[in-house]
Amino acid sequence: MVTRRTLKTLVVIGTACVILASIWYPAIFDPIFHFFADWWREIATAIAVVSASLVVACIWFGKEGGIPSPACCTDVTDDCQKKKYDALPDPYPTTYREEDSITGFKCKSHLHILRLKQRPGRIGTDREAQYVVGKDYAVCYQLKGKSWQTISVPRGTLTDLASVPRLFRFIVGRVGPHLEASIIHDYLYVAWQVKNKSPTDAMRRFADDLYLAAMQEAGMGCKAHLIYRAVRFAGRCIFYGRNPEPWILCDEKLPACCISAENGPDRESRPSGNDV
Repeated sequence: MVTRRTLKTLVVIGTACVILASIWYPAIFDPIFHFFADWWREIATAIAVVSASLVVACIWFGKEGGIPSPACCTDVTDDCQKKKYDALPDPYPTTYREEDSITGFKCKSHLHILRLKQRPGRIGTDREAQYVVGKDYAVCYQLKGKSWQTISVPRGTLTDLASVPRLFRFIVGRVGPHLEASIIHDYLYVAWQVKNKSPTDAMRRFADDLYLAAMQEAGMGCKAHLIYRAVRFAGRCIFYGRNPEPWILCDEKLPACCISAENGPDRESRPSGNDV
């Protein structure tokens, strides 16, 4: 099996070969250059039309929010789902202005990911969202000049791991040092639906900035900034759209290990007051 590292190496070598060939043997690429010379207006027009269509689609259809369909109940008003949603704290800061920044990030608990023996029903169109956060996953962050705050992804949250388009998975995989950051980021992208709030640009910017801070805390460097820029560029429609994934399973659908008395942020990894 070809590894991701091998694919990256082949892409780099292939790109270098194309560049060198265009320098030393430009005649090879004459048919391509002539094609673009003859059709550049049509190609540019098509790109402009497609880009404008996507922007208009985001403006008119991207802000349709609402409560996601529950994964274990027949209606959102069922007690098992309503109580679960009502008990969740609001993960967003009260205000997050343009000049605000995240100056600190720490994990408060280990990340527990399960794949249930039987695939949950009604998990939506995303067939990859069949992994479950087994225990509450808590992190804490600090805004510039403010005290530390905690965010907890609730147990039962369905996830597709890192939400990376298939085309780019040879560069960034679904699992890696960015996984924990991705779990937090995905939850913040749907938490406004769970809490029946109206989405705002400040919420989205906070989710993206926390994503970057979490990746940097995990030891990622340049790739963290590339992922962050890609999310800032392409994540608007996903955030504002009616995206029910990841759903949150009720406790009745989880194995006993998830709802035991020891559940919650792992005791041994909780930072003390002096740590944060």
